[in-house]
Amino acid sequence: MNRNLKILLLIFLALLTITLIVVLKSGKSTIGKAQGHFSVADTAAISEIKITRLNGKSVSLQRVDNKWFVERNTIVKADLPPLLLKVLHDIDHTKILSKSESAKMLKTIDAEGYHITVMSKRRKMADFQYYFDGDNCYAVKGERVFGVSVAGYSQLLGILKLTSTADWRSNVVFAINPQDVSQIIFNNELQPENSFSVRREGRNFELLSYPIGLKMNNIDEEKLYRYVGQFRNKTYVDVAQLSALQIDSLKRSKPMFSISIINMAGQEFWCKAYEKHIADNQLDYDNFYLQLNNGEFVVAKYFEFDPLIKKLDYFISGRKW
Repeated sequence: MNRNLKILLLIFLALLTITLIVVLKSGKSTIGKAQGHFSVADTAAISEIKITRLNGKSVSLQRVDNKWFVERNTIVKADLPPLLLKVLHDIDHTKILSKSESAKMLKTIDAEGYHITVMSKRRKMADFQYYFDGDNCYAVKGERVFGVSVAGYSQLLGILKLTSTADWRSNVVFAINPQDVSQIIFNNELQPENSFSVRREGRNFELLSYPIGLKMNNIDEEKLYRYVGQFRNKTYVDVAQLSALQIDSLKRSKPMFSISIINMAGQEFWCKAYEKHIADNQLDYDNFYLQLNNGEFVVAKYFEFDPLIKKLDYFISGRKW
């Protein structure tokens, strides 16, 4: 092999190596470099999302054991997190604004835009500002502004406008399956002798008096398990329309009962029930006020919560109800 042929072969091998490196690097992810300014490839790793309206409102969403909560204590509407995660994964740039256009848009975004921060447990996964101008959305990275969209689903971007707790929360009071229950406390404030607690003991549950904690024997286990299963889905009807004076009056009054439930992750959810009155101070026999663990008052129906309002001796074996 002559010298010139060797040189040509070396040049060819070098070019081939460079080509392979470029191909392999570009093929490592389905998300391109420009899209990577904003999108999150591994949405399964997201633990927290915060969306802030730069002139006011903000909302913080947390994922615990693959369940989403708003402001750490209220369950999120089930249909919203998948849509938000799709936006974060699929969001892509459509164009890059010129420097002069970017400079003008930056002033608008600083005054009227939004800010989103996406975190995993260990690192920041995305952090950028964005702004809606009619049907268009623009996002900022550094000093440049990009037009962005979600291919085929441009309307999904609108989910980034939801920046209040009310936008995200569901009307669920309790949504806990039996396998996730660690402890339940039912405190009958009007009849304290009927208060009780249910505590997990391995795979089973045991019944105790409350607040003393005396373990009850001769328990009907089927009734106890059915009771724990009642916490799968309890909802309220509507947010209570109460003035500050009415709320203060309720807080000073004695609750009918309170319920506290702790899940296996150590999170506590509680509510307190108060009588509701209608015209001429007549008792409302269908509805009552419920204070949630975020402090808010809502309206709930008795028939929805009747399965949770039991007496201690309801669980005694041989009792007929």
